[in-house]
Amino acid sequence: SLPGEMRRAMERVTLFLQRSVRKEKLSGQVLKVRTGRLRSSITSQVSGTGTDIRGRVGTNVVYAPIHEFGGEIKPKTKSYLRFQVRGQWVTVKSVKIPARPFMRPTFEEKQAKVTEMFARALGEAVKKQ
Repeated sequence: SLPGEMRRAMERVTLFLQRSVRKEKLSGQVLKVRTGRLRSSITSQVSGTGTDIRGRVGTNVVYAPIHEFGGEIKPKTKSYLRFQVRGQWVTVKSVKIPARPFMRPTFEEKQAKVTEMFARALGEAVKKQ
C-alpha cells in the first residue's frame, strides 16, 4: 500500500539522517569525540499511520542544545562556576559556548538526497499499484 511504502521510506530517511549526524558531524568534523555519549544518543523514530507519518531524528542529551545553538552557562545556585582546565582550577561568573551545530547542517546538506529517497519510494509505490 502507498502509506506502507511511505512509512518504509520515512524509516530509511530517518536512519540515513541519524547515521549522517553520527558519522559526519559527531566523529570529529564539528565536535571531537570525548566519551561518545552525544554521538550514541542520536536516535531516529517514525510515528503515525496512514497519510500522517512523521520522522524524528534527535537526542535527549541535556548538553546537546548548547552545542547546537551556543549560549552562556551561568551558575544556578552560587555566584561562580568552578571547574578544571588542564589540571588548573578556574573560577568564572559565566562561560560562553560558541554554536557548533551538528543537526541543522546535516538536514540542510542532505535535503536533496532525502527528497530523492522519497521520490524514488513514491515512484516504486505507484508502479506496484
